Amino acid sequence: MWVGERFIIDDSGSICGSRWVLTVVNGFHNHEMINYAEGHRRRATFDVDEIEYIEKQVLAQVPPAKISLGLHMRTPEKPRPAIKQLYNIGVKIRSEMRAGRNPAQHMLASATEAGYVQYREVNNETGQLTHIFMAHPEAIRMYRSYKFVVGIDSTYNTNTYKFPLVEMIGMTPTNQNFNIAYAIMEGESKEDYVWMLEKLRTLLPNGVSPNVIVTDRELSLMDAIPLVFPCSRNLLCIWHVNRAIEKRVNDTCKNIRRRNTPSSSPDPKMDMVKFFTSTCWYYVVYATTDDQLREALTAMNEKWPAMVEYIENTWLIYGDKFLRLYTNTSTHYGNTSTSRVEAAHAVLKEWLHSAHISVDTVWTR
Repeated sequence: MWVGERFIIDDSGSICGSRWVLTVVNGFHNHEMINYAEGHRRRATFDVDEIEYIEKQVLAQVPPAKISLGLHMRTPEKPRPAIKQLYNIGVKIRSEMRAGRNPAQHMLASATEAGYVQYREVNNETGQLTHIFMAHPEAIRMYRSYKFVVGIDSTYNTNTYKFPLVEMIGMTPTNQNFNIAYAIMEGESKEDYVWMLEKLRTLLPNGVSPNVIVTDRELSLMDAIPLVFPCSRNLLCIWHVNRAIEKRVNDTCKNIRRRNTPSSSPDPKMDMVKFFTSTCWYYVVYATTDDQLREALTAMNEKWPAMVEYIENTWLIYGDKFLRLYTNTSTHYGNTSTSRVEAAHAVLKEWLHSAHISVDTVWTR
């Protein structure tokens, strides 16, 4: 077979154009046909049963790689299809479902059909959707019944727009979690959180507030809570507080060890300081009286005044939000961390499978 460009000559002998010519020198195969499927692409079309199977798998949010494996198990005599083909079919199916709507419009339309309570905010200048708040009717019913504890936390890498997704988690008397609502917002400023909390407040009757709202040390969220829920107690996640203190102690000890001992050999003195500091901090967090709290801080200050200064300026100014001496005055049912929300994040990430999906796919999954 020969392929080449040939020029077109007019009557005057000048070149007036060109064309590509395919010349078949020998139309017979000069090699044996393959007897194995590996490395060779499947045909570009699927039969009716295969298309129906692919559609069901796409709607069930099955990844293309697993759809390919399923097709191969159904018809092992055929080569496995290319992943690109399955991606294209998935895009076509989702495009048909949207019926000309963009992803945000399709998500809002789907949520309306499902009966979700939803709020949205649009940028007047650009016309872009900036805030979304959604709650299922059953979740609202449970929230009104079990409004005692609410955990709020953000997670990231959930959509192609890189908007943070905020989950609001409640707790039942049987110690089970339930998703109250979620919000997708373009930012995490104080105004963003005020907007979100105001929508959360509309889910409860007038004058009713949660007993406790557990969060991380997200200053914008901490500032917004008293504005919307002045009667609710904001508690800080004790696990994140302890983790921050531990990291500060470890980093400081590493720097001291690096300056004093060039070698990487263990330094028993630094290990004792770390142990002593961790012990004192334990007594600070779990002190039940003011005297116990002062004694623990005094003991730590004698050994490591710089660490006490960091703790007082960074954390103890919010001591009423995580020290047991103060948190025991609120009915929190043992919820002193955001572990319930973190667990919800883990489940969510398992369902999403990817950080580069549109908001309608996030809602569907």
